[in-house]
Amino acid sequence: MQGKSIHQWVMGILGVVTGIAVATPSAFAVTVKVTDASGKPLQTVMVTQTTANVAPLDTSDGGFQKPNVPVYRHPEFTGFTDAKGVMTYPDDDGLHLYRFRKT
Repeated sequence: MQGKSIHQWVMGILGVVTGIAVATPSAFAVTVKVTDASGKPLQTVMVTQTTANVAPLDTSDGGFQKPNVPVYRHPEFTGFTDAKGVMTYPDDDGLHLYRFRKT
């Protein structure tokens, strides 16, 4: 996404999406809304939330993670938008990236 807004990035991926809204209605959720060029919600868009700025694993031990060193998990959540074009994800107060796919 270097140098691009989220809107430009989504337009490049989907080609039909013109609006993305990310809101936090509670302290524990992030809501994403996907719409088309006319503002109509898009249903069954696959939306994947990943953690941004993930530190790489230390694989200096022959390409493997060193023994007895904590490994931090960075969950990835994937779901589909509903009839209102909405998908809600858990929020861990981190920076996230979103990937959209409509077939």
